[in-house]
Amino acid sequence: MSTANDRRILLLLLLYVPGPEGTEAEPIRGRTRLQKLLFLAKEEYDLGEVLRGFPEFEAYKYGPFSSELYDDLDFLENLGLIKTRAREVALSPEENELVDLSGLFDDESQLAPTPDIEETRRSHDYALGEDEVVAGEDMTEEVFKLTQIGKERAKRLIDQVPAGQRDRAIKGLEAAKTRFGGLPLRQLLRYVYRRYSDMTTRSEIAHLY
Repeated sequence: MSTANDRRILLLLLLYVPGPEGTEAEPIRGRTRLQKLLFLAKEEYDLGEVLRGFPEFEAYKYGPFSSELYDDLDFLENLGLIKTRAREVALSPEENELVDLSGLFDDESQLAPTPDIEETRRSHDYALGEDEVVAGEDMTEEVFKLTQIGKERAKRLIDQVPAGQRDRAIKGLEAAKTRFGGLPLRQLLRYVYRRYSDMTTRSEIAHLY
Protein backbone atom coordinates (compact mmCIF):
# COMPACT_ATOMS: atom_id res chain seq x y z
CA MET A 1 0.00 0.00 0.00
CA SER A 2 1.50 3.34 -1.02
CA THR A 3 1.55 6.32 1.30
CA ALA A 4 0.41 9.79 0.28
CA ASN A 5 4.03 10.96 0.25
CA ASP A 6 5.05 8.07 -2.03
CA ARG A 7 2.24 8.89 -4.46
CA ARG A 8 3.15 12.57 -4.56
CA ILE A 9 6.79 11.78 -5.26
CA LEU A 10 5.72 9.51 -8.09
CA LEU A 11 3.56 12.26 -9.61
CA LEU A 12 6.49 14.70 -9.51
CA LEU A 13 8.75 12.17 -11.23
CA LEU A 14 6.18 11.45 -13.94
CA LEU A 15 5.73 15.15 -14.62
CA TYR A 16 9.50 15.65 -14.72
CA VAL A 17 10.57 12.98 -17.21
CA PRO A 18 10.41 13.74 -20.97
CA GLY A 19 7.34 12.76 -22.94
CA PRO A 20 6.52 12.34 -26.63
CA GLU A 21 8.22 15.63 -27.59
CA GLY A 22 11.45 14.58 -25.89
CA THR A 23 11.71 17.65 -23.66
CA GLU A 24 12.19 17.75 -19.92
CA ALA A 25 9.12 18.18 -17.72
CA GLU A 26 6.52 17.96 -20.48
CA PRO A 27 3.06 18.83 -19.15
CA ILE A 28 0.30 16.22 -19.03
CA ARG A 29 -3.11 17.13 -20.38
CA GLY A 30 -6.09 16.02 -18.31
CA ARG A 31 -6.76 13.87 -15.28
CA THR A 32 -7.87 10.90 -17.35
CA ARG A 33 -4.58 10.84 -19.24
CA LEU A 34 -2.57 11.21 -16.04
CA GLN A 35 -4.48 8.36 -14.39
CA LYS A 36 -3.98 6.09 -17.36
CA LEU A 37 -0.25 6.93 -17.68
CA LEU A 38 0.36 5.89 -14.07
CA PHE A 39 -1.69 2.73 -14.51
CA LEU A 40 0.17 1.76 -17.69
CA ALA A 41 3.59 2.59 -16.22
CA LYS A 42 2.90 0.08 -13.47
CA GLU A 43 1.31 -2.59 -15.64
CA GLU A 44 3.37 -2.38 -18.83
CA TYR A 45 6.80 -1.73 -17.32
CA ASP A 46 6.52 -3.48 -13.92
CA LEU A 47 7.58 -0.31 -12.15
CA GLY A 48 5.76 -1.33 -9.01
CA GLU A 49 8.82 -3.52 -8.33
CA VAL A 50 11.24 -0.57 -8.22
CA LEU A 51 9.13 2.48 -7.33
CA ARG A 52 6.82 3.00 -4.40
CA GLY A 53 3.86 5.28 -4.86
CA PHE A 54 1.57 3.58 -7.33
CA PRO A 55 -1.98 3.94 -6.06
CA GLU A 56 -4.49 1.15 -5.90
CA PHE A 57 -6.57 1.39 -9.06
CA GLU A 58 -10.14 0.17 -9.22
CA ALA A 59 -12.56 -0.37 -12.06
CA TYR A 60 -14.71 2.73 -12.26
CA LYS A 61 -16.83 4.80 -14.64
CA TYR A 62 -14.01 5.43 -17.10
CA GLY A 63 -11.70 2.49 -16.49
CA PRO A 64 -8.78 2.29 -14.02
CA PHE A 65 -9.27 4.99 -11.41
CA SER A 66 -7.80 6.20 -8.12
CA SER A 67 -9.57 9.00 -6.25
CA GLU A 68 -6.42 9.55 -4.14
CA LEU A 69 -4.68 11.18 -7.08
CA TYR A 70 -7.11 14.10 -7.08
CA ASP A 71 -6.15 15.01 -3.51
CA ASP A 72 -2.46 14.53 -4.31
CA LEU A 73 -2.65 16.93 -7.26
CA ASP A 74 -4.36 19.55 -5.13
CA PHE A 75 -1.78 19.10 -2.39
CA LEU A 76 1.17 19.53 -4.77
CA GLU A 77 -0.41 22.60 -6.31
CA ASN A 78 -0.94 24.16 -2.88
CA LEU A 79 2.76 23.61 -2.18
CA GLY A 80 3.65 25.44 -5.40
CA LEU A 81 5.27 22.36 -6.97
CA ILE A 82 2.85 21.99 -9.85
CA LYS A 83 0.69 24.41 -11.74
CA THR A 84 -2.71 23.52 -13.14
CA ARG A 85 -3.97 25.51 -16.10
CA ALA A 86 -7.57 25.18 -17.19
CA ARG A 87 -8.02 25.53 -20.94
CA GLU A 88 -11.41 25.84 -22.56
CA VAL A 89 -12.41 23.61 -25.43
CA ALA A 90 -15.71 22.96 -27.17
CA LEU A 91 -17.37 20.00 -28.83
CA SER A 92 -18.82 20.11 -32.29
CA PRO A 93 -22.44 18.81 -32.15
CA GLU A 94 -22.09 17.23 -35.58
CA GLU A 95 -18.79 15.39 -35.20
CA ASN A 96 -18.18 15.32 -31.44
CA GLU A 97 -14.73 16.74 -32.18
CA LEU A 98 -12.93 19.68 -30.65
CA VAL A 99 -13.50 23.12 -32.07
CA ASP A 100 -10.35 25.25 -32.09
CA LEU A 101 -10.64 28.02 -29.50
CA SER A 102 -6.90 28.58 -29.23
CA GLY A 103 -7.10 32.12 -30.57
CA LEU A 104 -8.79 33.14 -27.34
CA PHE A 105 -5.89 32.10 -25.17
CA ASP A 106 -2.19 32.75 -24.62
CA ASP A 107 0.73 31.33 -26.59
CA GLU A 108 1.02 28.32 -24.29
CA SER A 109 -2.39 27.07 -25.37
CA GLN A 110 -2.61 24.36 -27.98
CA LEU A 111 -5.54 22.33 -29.14
CA ALA A 112 -5.70 18.96 -27.44
CA PRO A 113 -6.88 15.70 -29.01
CA THR A 114 -10.55 14.77 -28.73
CA PRO A 115 -11.30 14.30 -25.02
CA ASP A 116 -13.19 11.43 -23.52
CA ILE A 117 -16.39 12.02 -21.58
CA GLU A 118 -14.63 12.71 -18.29
CA GLU A 119 -12.32 15.33 -19.76
CA THR A 120 -15.19 17.37 -21.14
CA ARG A 121 -16.71 17.87 -17.72
CA ARG A 122 -15.85 20.70 -15.41
CA SER A 123 -13.93 20.09 -12.19
CA HIS A 124 -14.63 16.92 -10.16
CA ASP A 125 -17.61 15.41 -11.95
CA TYR A 126 -17.00 12.05 -10.27
CA ALA A 127 -17.95 13.61 -6.95
CA LEU A 128 -20.77 15.68 -8.42
CA GLY A 129 -22.29 12.82 -10.37
CA GLU A 130 -22.84 14.84 -13.52
CA ASP A 131 -23.42 12.12 -16.08
CA GLU A 132 -24.63 14.10 -19.07
CA VAL A 133 -22.60 16.07 -21.60
CA VAL A 134 -24.30 18.64 -23.78
CA ALA A 135 -22.78 18.59 -27.27
CA GLY A 136 -21.47 21.99 -28.27
CA GLU A 137 -21.14 23.23 -24.68
CA ASP A 138 -17.87 24.91 -23.73
CA MET A 139 -15.82 22.71 -21.41
CA THR A 140 -12.44 22.83 -19.70
CA GLU A 141 -9.38 20.63 -19.80
CA GLU A 142 -6.72 20.80 -17.13
CA VAL A 143 -3.03 20.86 -18.04
CA PHE A 144 -0.61 19.81 -15.30
CA LYS A 145 3.00 21.03 -15.30
CA LEU A 146 5.84 21.44 -12.83
CA THR A 147 6.78 24.86 -11.56
CA GLN A 148 10.47 25.76 -11.39
CA ILE A 149 10.45 24.79 -7.72
CA GLY A 150 8.76 21.53 -8.68
CA LYS A 151 11.46 20.77 -11.24
CA GLU A 152 14.20 21.36 -8.68
CA ARG A 153 12.44 19.13 -6.16
CA ALA A 154 11.98 16.37 -8.76
CA LYS A 155 15.70 16.46 -9.65
CA ARG A 156 16.61 15.96 -6.00
CA LEU A 157 14.11 13.12 -5.69
CA ILE A 158 15.62 11.33 -8.68
CA ASP A 159 19.03 11.45 -7.00
CA GLN A 160 17.48 9.82 -3.94
CA VAL A 161 16.28 6.77 -5.86
CA PRO A 162 18.71 3.92 -5.05
CA ALA A 163 21.34 3.65 -7.78
CA GLY A 164 20.45 0.06 -8.58
CA GLN A 165 16.84 1.03 -9.29
CA ARG A 166 17.22 4.56 -10.69
CA ASP A 167 17.93 3.71 -14.31
CA ARG A 168 15.05 1.27 -14.66
CA ALA A 169 12.64 3.49 -12.75
CA ILE A 170 13.29 6.70 -14.67
CA LYS A 171 13.54 4.99 -18.05
CA GLY A 172 10.29 3.16 -17.37
CA LEU A 173 8.41 6.34 -16.50
CA GLU A 174 9.85 8.07 -19.55
CA ALA A 175 8.93 5.14 -21.79
CA ALA A 176 5.33 5.13 -20.56
CA LYS A 177 4.98 8.90 -20.90
CA THR A 178 6.57 8.89 -24.36
CA ARG A 179 4.60 5.91 -25.66
CA PHE A 180 1.18 6.84 -24.33
CA GLY A 181 1.32 10.53 -23.43
CA GLY A 182 0.86 11.81 -26.96
CA LEU A 183 -2.00 9.53 -27.98
CA PRO A 184 -5.45 11.01 -28.54
CA LEU A 185 -7.51 10.12 -25.50
CA ARG A 186 -9.88 7.94 -27.46
CA GLN A 187 -6.96 5.88 -28.72
CA LEU A 188 -5.44 5.70 -25.25
CA LEU A 189 -8.73 4.56 -23.75
CA ARG A 190 -9.24 2.02 -26.52
CA TYR A 191 -5.85 0.51 -25.71
CA VAL A 192 -6.56 0.32 -21.97
CA TYR A 193 -10.09 -1.01 -22.44
CA ARG A 194 -9.06 -3.78 -24.81
CA ARG A 195 -5.92 -4.84 -22.96
CA TYR A 196 -7.26 -4.54 -19.40
CA SER A 197 -10.90 -5.51 -19.74
CA ASP A 198 -11.06 -6.38 -16.04
CA MET A 199 -10.82 -2.65 -15.36
CA THR A 200 -13.91 -1.83 -17.43
CA THR A 201 -16.54 -3.77 -15.52
CA ARG A 202 -18.11 -0.55 -14.16
CA SER A 203 -17.37 1.62 -17.15
CA GLU A 204 -20.10 3.80 -18.61
CA ILE A 205 -18.35 4.13 -21.99
CA ALA A 206 -17.04 0.58 -22.56
CA HIS A 207 -19.54 0.13 -25.39
CA LEU A 208 -17.70 2.84 -27.32
CA TYR A 209 -14.50 0.78 -27.42
